[in-house]
Amino acid sequence: SGDGISFELKGRTLSRRPNIEDNSKDVGKVVVSIVVDKTGRVTKAMATSKGSTTLSPVLLAKAKQAALETRFSPNSAAPDEQFGTITIVFKFKP
Repeated sequence: SGDGISFELKGRTLSRRPNIEDNSKDVGKVVVSIVVDKTGRVTKAMATSKGSTTLSPVLLAKAKQAALETRFSPNSAAPDEQFGTITIVFKFKP
């Protein structure tokens, strides 16, 4: 996707993309571990170092916030807590 957001969550589609305000000059990829409920709401998010290319506290915080704002398609057959990841790539835009 052109906006630098990808995800892994079996059997779900994105229903609402996060709005990421990135006016920092930091660049890098942040992988966020997420927990999603049956309704598609992200209930927990934790930026991880595994797969991430930056440890910038600013980008880790923005990525976590973006993950919490993301919504996925509902899935009544999903477990109460479905685990996945969201990857956000921050690119410097002059």
